Amino acid sequence: IGRPILSLEGAQKDVQTQVWRASQLRDKTLSMFPKFEEMKAFVDDRVHGEPIKSEIKRRIQKIEDDFLMGKISSDEAKRRLHREL
Repeated sequence: IGRPILSLEGAQKDVQTQVWRASQLRDKTLSMFPKFEEMKAFVDDRVHGEPIKSEIKRRIQKIEDDFLMGKISSDEAKRRLHREL
């Protein structure tokens, strides 16, 4: 339906990670901060393949939890998202 997806099914984990980090979908995901639920839904809809999809959503959730509990600031959450996704 005209929306780009990232299909990484069957690729090795290290290849999945490299392709994800270079993708425009990663940039789009990062631009959604601080809308964590939208970020996870976007990844769920647009990234195909395991284990990368679960890993990305797990990392977003961890950063969201730390942010909402006041353990990290907004700036630190952004830095972690850029570093860990």
